[in-house]
Amino acid sequence: MAHAPRPCAIAIFLVVVIISLILLRMKKFNLRKNSDPQTYGIGLKEIWEVPKEKHQKGLVLHTLGWPVDSKTWGGSFMYHFGYAWPVFSRFLSLPLIFTIF
Repeated sequence: MAHAPRPCAIAIFLVVVIISLILLRMKKFNLRKNSDPQTYGIGLKEIWEVPKEKHQKGLVLHTLGWPVDSKTWGGSFMYHFGYAWPVFSRFLSLPLIFTIF
């Protein structure tokens, strides 16, 4: 009996195809000309519980530069999204993640 493809395998395949098409277009139209190379930074993520009266579901705050000085690239992001434990617990139950913890 044949097995249906797993949704995650299909998603990974689609991402690879999309990235490949993007890279082909970047090369064909010379889209990286006069641009800086991509940079990466270390990210720190925390989940905080805030008082109900201060919570604004869906609010997104982005800062540019803070908490670093003006010569350092960086910033912060804060997302108000409600009760996170159900989503986080599902993440922890993924086989790859579960084996780490």
